[in-house]
Amino acid sequence: MNLMKRYAFVAFFLICSTTLLGQTTFGIRGGVNGSMFVGDDTDIFNEIDELGEEVEAEYKIAYHGGVYARVPISNSVYFRPELLYSLKGTTTRDVFFTYFDATYHNNFPYIDLPLLVEITPVEAFSIFIGPQVSYLISAKRRLENTETNYEDSFDLRRVNVGGAAGLGINFPGGFNLGIRGDYLLLSPFQDIEFLDETITIDVRHITLQFTLGYTFNALDSYGRNYRKGRRSYR
Repeated sequence: MNLMKRYAFVAFFLICSTTLLGQTTFGIRGGVNGSMFVGDDTDIFNEIDELGEEVEAEYKIAYHGGVYARVPISNSVYFRPELLYSLKGTTTRDVFFTYFDATYHNNFPYIDLPLLVEITPVEAFSIFIGPQVSYLISAKRRLENTETNYEDSFDLRRVNVGGAAGLGINFPGGFNLGIRGDYLLLSPFQDIEFLDETITIDVRHITLQFTLGYTFNALDSYGRNYRKGRRSYR
């Protein structure tokens, strides 16, 4: 009897998995990032010009892009995992010197894995919310057109965690627009030992994304797509 229950459970799991896979849609998205650091120690990215004036670091405009899946949980709720490349950081503008005006870009490219719940109260509108895991690829400073390694003595944190939330508008044909915010809870600069003291660098990434996406057709076993049928999983 126990063996039969196990077989029944495995069969039920396979049927559910096959059904969900058949209804799952996939897509791509990309767009513009606006990012900066928040926290008590954001002045570590400030610069001093030749007059001794401190120039504060500001937001950075960059880009993101990646892929996503939409796994239906119900008619209006989806599990939406994504895999994105997202360039974050800060920019310090208008640092004046005798022969040139410098702009410093602090570049922190991440691989982001948001694990979102997508809620569609109506077909044309979506709400996103969920946790996010991020992996820091590198940390570099670029001065004008010359790029060098980011020069500091800190041990950068590679893996970070946080959350993401946003809104989306879905158009007929698969295109969608969205606005998304994400926030990383941990500083990329791990605690360091200095003069027998532990120093904490309190800076955390916050990012606002404007994105354009496209969800590809979901095909059932007869080749009919759900977008044109009576039931839609877009």
